[in-house]
Amino acid sequence: MTDNINRVRVLIRIDRRTPVRTNTEAVVSRRFVTGIAKIDLETPDPPGPPLIAVPLHEPYSVIPEGTSNLDAIANRLNKVGETAAETLERLNEVLKPRTAPRSTRRSRTCGISPAALTSASPNSTAR
Repeated sequence: MTDNINRVRVLIRIDRRTPVRTNTEAVVSRRFVTGIAKIDLETPDPPGPPLIAVPLHEPYSVIPEGTSNLDAIANRLNKVGETAAETLERLNEVLKPRTAPRSTRRSRTCGISPAALTSASPNSTAR
């Protein structure tokens, strides 16, 4: 077992008539109202051979952990949120106002100085 503090080992008793295969996964699911967790054994099609092997240094066979549908949805929503945030940041960079440098460039290419533009405006007084 790894030293990951976010993982636990659970010992469960399974009825001998329950088919446990090499591709069976243990999935923890929670009841929203009560918060009580349960372990579902999920075997995809086609089922693998029966799980009978016991790993070295383990007293019993080990069923690997699977991912619940709710966990999969939460992970995808998290990725969508991260992608949306990144996209908005990029869009903000594209739409950032850059008026001062552009107006200076335009006035230089037209041969008119920015000062001449302000003195020629209708609200300015004649000199």
